[in-house]
Amino acid sequence: MAATAGTVSGSIGELLERLFPRRDGGGPPYLCFPMCDGSPPTGYNGLPFLPPDMFAATAYLLELSGAYHHIIPEITGRPQRERRLVIMGLEDIRQIRTAAQAWREFRPERDYDLDDPTVYASWLGGAGSGMHLLYDLWHEVFVASATTPVFRPVKSQSPPPIWWKPAALLAIAADEAARGIGFEVAPSGGEPGQVSDWADRQPSPSLLIGHRLARTFRTVGDDTARNDEGVLYYGVTSISTASEDMVSVLPKARTAAVGCTLRSLSHHLALLPPRGVARASWTPYLYGRLPPDERQMNLLLIPFPFSMPAHAFRPSARFSGPGVGWGFFDVEQTWLTSLTPNILIEFIGALVKEASRECDTIHGIVLPELALDQALYSQLSRDLPQILPGIELFVSGQSGDTKGRRGNFVSVTLYQNSDDDPSARRGLVSRREKHHRWKIDSTQIADYGLEGILSPSLSWWEDIDLLSRRVDFGVVRCGTILSAMICEDLARVDPCQELLRAVGPSIVFALLMDAPQFRHRWPARYATVLADDPGTAILTLTSRALMTRQHQIGTHSSKGPEDRVVALWRDDRGTTREIACPIGAHGIRLTLSGRRITDATLDGRDDPMSVSRRYAGHSPVRITDVAERFPLVLGDDDLALHTEGRRGNTA
Repeated sequence: MAATAGTVSGSIGELLERLFPRRDGGGPPYLCFPMCDGSPPTGYNGLPFLPPDMFAATAYLLELSGAYHHIIPEITGRPQRERRLVIMGLEDIRQIRTAAQAWREFRPERDYDLDDPTVYASWLGGAGSGMHLLYDLWHEVFVASATTPVFRPVKSQSPPPIWWKPAALLAIAADEAARGIGFEVAPSGGEPGQVSDWADRQPSPSLLIGHRLARTFRTVGDDTARNDEGVLYYGVTSISTASEDMVSVLPKARTAAVGCTLRSLSHHLALLPPRGVARASWTPYLYGRLPPDERQMNLLLIPFPFSMPAHAFRPSARFSGPGVGWGFFDVEQTWLTSLTPNILIEFIGALVKEASRECDTIHGIVLPELALDQALYSQLSRDLPQILPGIELFVSGQSGDTKGRRGNFVSVTLYQNSDDDPSARRGLVSRREKHHRWKIDSTQIADYGLEGILSPSLSWWEDIDLLSRRVDFGVVRCGTILSAMICEDLARVDPCQELLRAVGPSIVFALLMDAPQFRHRWPARYATVLADDPGTAILTLTSRALMTRQHQIGTHSSKGPEDRVVALWRDDRGTTREIACPIGAHGIRLTLSGRRITDATLDGRDDPMSVSRRYAGHSPVRITDVAERFPLVLGDDDLALHTEGRRGNTA
């Protein structure tokens, strides 16, 4: 259906039809509740059964019309001026929350009887109350106003269009009904990791999404070729049935405390851009019980590699030469040449043993950009549960994927188990590629001593293909979501930052190949953006190799242990903390706390169950005989510094 002339996106009815195209053979284009009299819906007059479907329709409408930024909570004693404001009163929110709770608790076998319409009428409530209120609001927006343009200029002193507030109330109802969606997938009282036939036959809206997530993952798992690390999951890209060419909907964790955006209107659901712009994927917790957020999270940060020769950088054969002003370069992982998985797992095991002297267990291992290749990552992700039965996550940069593609990737393995037996541990792996190329200019060439290999008269771009644009999110604790980025992805606004801000992960790991992570450098500036909006904690982590190289060639000699700042932490409290790994250490134990905090939306609703991940403490991890036991891990340059250090101590 063509868009109405002179409008941004046509009419409200046309917008709904593009989101939910008509089905062949007729019938409702989305899963619907029965009509108020118990009869089946005939089309777009039906009330969506799934909260994410309702949210897709109403939130997208609020965004395109610009109505969302006119929403304001009612303030006692504040004079109500005649302006185009959508004022949400306390009674409005109370009624919507009552309807949303009924929506969550709907049970067809109890609340609907085909032969007795009074059963359903009783559950709906009277006109203007309960679920009946949502029917009235839906009719007002998508039936009575179906031919109304989505966007129409409104004078500042004029009242808002009549459908603005009903649309906002429907979006709020969908958000309230979606509380907890995406975090729990097993039915109450059911077997963990199993889909209940009862829920498929007689679903409630609050359970159906969880079952769809579980079923999607297990279907993918059965159909996907298994590799050495098990099934590779890329997650669920939308929990709504709306066309992903228009929008996607995923669960969310944090609501921004600043700004006025559509993201500020919801606690539990995130509206995301069309899949052609970028895709997000969600990995739920499928097996066993989610660990509590309040339990401390101990991470072992390993700034590997520790040495990197100049010839690790080399000009690429393609698109380089005179007359173009720029070339392409490759990074060769020279630090992996002589390493075997057994040596690396033994090294990590030694770090874990030392780190465990000051904590009960290590919950996660994090390595920087391009630290590993595909084979090493696969082996480590399989072996880590054997030395760390309590491990929950493993994050690392790597140079390739399971299909043999070269490039720059980040992999995240989330470990889940249904009992305390490590052999039953399941690792769900997501892997995505970098979105932006690293550009090395003449200053960096001089800083890293690469002028003998990369001409300073050219700008050099990282030789990687940019194919898939996706951001992965994974559930690791009851209210904790993590995501991972690669270097330039942290600094560039598009396309991933829109997804990150909408979903609001609890922690973002930004893996780098960079100089020291001082608070005055670029990673700190860009970490501040996400820490403020939506309140995400950022951990940047780089290897120590380029710092060792700068010290060796004298461009930036280290004057003390604190010069080797390999990581930077920034959370929603507004403080930035530098985390150093001195020469005598080769890992850092970082402890994070989980705090329950209250987020608030534009309409004045609060969510006291949001989780903020915050810095609790850190300490370097040392292996006393590291040079003798692991010379291949340290590499020549770092090993030489150890030798110099011992000589200095002897003198």
